[in-house]
Amino acid sequence: DRIIFASEDGTLQQSVAQRDDKGNILKDEDGNVIEDINDVAILTLNGLLNTKKIVTEELETNTLTINDDITVEDDNGDNVNASSVGTAIIPVGETKIEVLTKSLKDGSKVFVTPISDMSGNSFHIEKEYENNFFRIIIEKVSEIDLSFDWFIVN
Repeated sequence: DRIIFASEDGTLQQSVAQRDDKGNILKDEDGNVIEDINDVAILTLNGLLNTKKIVTEELETNTLTINDDITVEDDNGDNVNASSVGTAIIPVGETKIEVLTKSLKDGSKVFVTPISDMSGNSFHIEKEYENNFFRIIIEKVSEIDLSFDWFIVN
């Protein structure tokens, strides 16, 4: 792939790059590491922008895709969920489910939508920012598993 990338110092460079199995661009045509992939923004000539963060006043798009399978390493070296979107299920006989995610921060908005027939049951959310989880709690035990889609906005 022919790419244009901006390094941390702001210089723009054009190169031919090779991708690894995960699609990250790592080496130029001579096999040299271009730069730490986490420190650069990469724009391919086919229009793919690969960067950590975008800051803008306005964003217009036809489709927004949010990865729902993100993990990060915690302080103990364990992989933990860091997704900002997902599905949770309260099993038959239970009245709550805890959703652990590193995406939850002080001030986060958590949006939950039931995707099962609630049969008149109501629910509410409890957030514990410092412990990185929220609970979906139903009023009474259900006779079926209850599924909920959720997403977090920071």
